[in-house]
Amino acid sequence: MESIDHLTLSEIVIKYPFSANVFEKHRLDFCCGGKKTLSAACAENGIDVAGVCSELQIADKKTAYRSGRIEFSEMEIGLLIDYIESNHHAYVRNAIPVIQAHLQKVVNAHGRNHPEMKEINEHFDEVADEMTMHMRKEEQMLFPYIRQMAESHKKRDAVVPPAFKTVRNPISVMEFEHDRAGRAMDRIRTISRNYEPPADACTTFRLCLTELDEFERDLHKHVHLENNILFPKAVKIENELIQVV
Repeated sequence: MESIDHLTLSEIVIKYPFSANVFEKHRLDFCCGGKKTLSAACAENGIDVAGVCSELQIADKKTAYRSGRIEFSEMEIGLLIDYIESNHHAYVRNAIPVIQAHLQKVVNAHGRNHPEMKEINEHFDEVADEMTMHMRKEEQMLFPYIRQMAESHKKRDAVVPPAFKTVRNPISVMEFEHDRAGRAMDRIRTISRNYEPPADACTTFRLCLTELDEFERDLHKHVHLENNILFPKAVKIENELIQVV
């Protein structure tokens, strides 16, 4: 594994997918904040970059069998969309009602002693509404058009211009919404003190915080696949289609 401290977080995760787990451990944002270099991100968060690089080297050796890992950057764009929908979109849809039910139960039982949970509940409701509408727009508008472009690109055919003119327009909206959801989850993590349960937390309370932590981790991987891999692929295909025309 070469020296990587000069690479951006997104470049590292694209090249070495296993690094996502190391970055999650240190709360280094490789999705919305993925354009920062590893050195800059570590300095900004007061983290020893040499230590992180050492952890990445160890993780690299542990995954030396690489043949079994998924190379998202090499995946055909239609299959990548399938993966995002069947894994991340499906996870979000299944997780939202479960987490909301647990949050409401915690607020009802512990809201008086832990008013922060009411605030967390409100923030998560906003994330839930945002992500539900966000995924619907992707599945009904953006992803079908990207699939259409990919098919036209294979056949070297022209594609009918969409109402939104260029794929860059909905992509910019999706990236804005990704950033907003990411900031909301970051706020939840701050309020909950990194999802650390208080001493008097019951089982549901502890489970709820674990679920929120998992939701944020999935969101980071979800956004990374779209912002750093899928969307650049779509823009590249559109540019090449324009040249064909």
